Amino acid sequence: MAPVSPSADSEDADAEAATDWRVLGQLTVVLSLYGGLMESAGFILASTLLFAGTAFAFGSRQFLRDAAIGVVLSSLSYLLFSEWLGIRLPAGILDGIL
Repeated sequence: MAPVSPSADSEDADAEAATDWRVLGQLTVVLSLYGGLMESAGFILASTLLFAGTAFAFGSRQFLRDAAIGVVLSSLSYLLFSEWLGIRLPAGILDGIL
């Protein structure tokens, strides 16, 4: 079977576009912080930072909105995994609260 090349109607990324090294660097920092903070800060706080940091790297400057969305999404994920699926995620500094 011959390889298929993208057509003009394809939604694939532009292969000729330059790499945005600043965004890539910011995402690397955010992911590194996420991995380092998961145990100490906990899943909810680390995931909130991951969400807000990723939004910042991609150009959003609505810090409070992004952090609020991050808190809601990570809290719902934490509850889903911990309560419904029975998978313990690190609570970190929120251990007494959760």
